[in-house]
Amino acid sequence: METTKFNQAQQHILQMMSYIKTPEALQELEQVLSDYFARKVDEEIFESYANE
Repeated sequence: METTKFNQAQQHILQMMSYIKTPEALQELEQVLSDYFARKVDEEIFESYANE
């Protein structure tokens, strides 16, 4: 069986996950992450159109 090595960002996320104690807290974190990545996509799209 091959072991997986986590990078620094992955390790940090795993450490933060230890604070998730309820399903509601997990759902809130999922929403925050979803919003963050949606905003990043929007920014990239905006930059793409601005550079045309």
